[in-house]
Amino acid sequence: MSDADVSRATWRIGGKVVSEAEGRAAFRAALRKRKISIALDPDVLEFYRQQAGERGYLTLINATLREAMRGQQIEEIVRRAIREELHPG
Repeated sequence: MSDADVSRATWRIGGKVVSEAEGRAAFRAALRKRKISIALDPDVLEFYRQQAGERGYLTLINATLREAMRGQQIEEIVRRAIREELHPG
């Protein structure tokens, strides 16, 4: 998809037609990370700080959580497939 294609698109937010600038701004905002407060055990925090190096420990924690999330999704898919094979219909 080219920039020209994007420029010709009709941008909508909640079904309402908006300008390209508003649509792009909403898209960027939806992708932006959100700040939260989280309490971690000291040893967990120290582990991630040591492992992170130049990337930053918050980025590493985020990547670890995303990997766990994906792993859980894959586990659910495999379990469902096994159940369907063992108990068809």
